[in-house]
Amino acid sequence: MTLLERYFRRLGIPAPAAGSDPVETLDNILSHHAEAIPFENLDPLLGRGASLDPGVVATKLLDARRGGFCHEHALLVQQVLRELGFKCFPVLARVYRDPTLTTPSGPTHHLTLVVLGEQLRLVDPGFGGGTPTVSLPVEVGAQVGEFRLVSAPETLPSQLQARDVSLLLQRRSGEGVWHNLYGFDTVPAQPQDIEVSNWYVSTSPQVMFTRYPVLARPLRDGTRHSLRGRVLRSVGPEGEHREEIGDPGRLGQVLGEVFGLELIDAEVGEVWERSGEVD
Repeated sequence: MTLLERYFRRLGIPAPAAGSDPVETLDNILSHHAEAIPFENLDPLLGRGASLDPGVVATKLLDARRGGFCHEHALLVQQVLRELGFKCFPVLARVYRDPTLTTPSGPTHHLTLVVLGEQLRLVDPGFGGGTPTVSLPVEVGAQVGEFRLVSAPETLPSQLQARDVSLLLQRRSGEGVWHNLYGFDTVPAQPQDIEVSNWYVSTSPQVMFTRYPVLARPLRDGTRHSLRGRVLRSVGPEGEHREEIGDPGRLGQVLGEVFGLELIDAEVGEVWERSGEVD
């Protein structure tokens, strides 16, 4: 099977027809991708790192029916979009979710910008619990649903600003408060920089991805499931449900039923052992 056949089989939808509206195509791909292929860090957590080889990434996320973290999602979606005839390029972003930051974070998040004529659109299925499930026009003031782009220099305090951050993605909470997600510029990332970023976030003992499980799966009905350590949260139209997972058996059940992952008992046991301490 071709990459596109494998990809759209994984998403459970047909490939877009010739002449389809490009924005509708991007949004349809994003919403189905985010639901079908979860965000998860189990390979870095178990000491396996994360490959940037496009074939390895496709095999893992499509054939083995696993999920991945930002670099893997971005690499896969870039392959697919290019096969569909889109022009796109990778960008590295600095994450600003932590309200206690006193300096800019490193450029560790990997997203994709798609060129549509004179316009760029942000496509990012790999930001975990804050993943946008629609594309956004890359311009100050753009807002689609609960996401918007604002000027980073006009929004961030001076100590958090960086020369390579001109735009800031924000998400609106249920209370109507806008929270920072990440900042970026529209300069294509170099392969060497992506390699360094991937190596750091998949191997460093200082990052959460190597210390405890972090999973997320946004559904098309508006529900967002997330697992951080041993706490499962599901937030949707009917409110929020929180569960403290009490044993490895229940963890394996959650990984399978909520996130669609099939792990052997030994792997679930390893994940359980590394899920107890969350900062």
